[in-house]
Amino acid sequence: MNGSERKTLKAALFATLRDQLNGEGFKLKAARDTFVRAHEGYSERFMLVCLDGKPGWRIQPNVGIRIERVEEIFHKTSGFEPKYQKDTPTIGGAVGNIEEGDNRDLPCFFGPALA
Repeated sequence: MNGSERKTLKAALFATLRDQLNGEGFKLKAARDTFVRAHEGYSERFMLVCLDGKPGWRIQPNVGIRIERVEEIFHKTSGFEPKYQKDTPTIGGAVGNIEEGDNRDLPCFFGPALA
């Protein structure tokens, strides 16, 4: 699978999820491979880490919560460049760690054999 096919495959995955998650109030931040649902003072995040699955993708789902006031306080001394500060979750983890204790326990493979 070449790079163009991998990009197309990834775009199809995110388009399908976007259609489903929009109904739940999530918005896709494509540049970060993250879906965000904003609330007053905090936001929920569903992230898909896309790893090389040879030939397709190995997808690691992650979840997080961002509490704005906590992040404001933290970033006064964090040293993170300002352009990265708005994307940091306050707490989160790999779904595999939460469900099974190991982030390798819950990967999803998305590639030619499964498409």
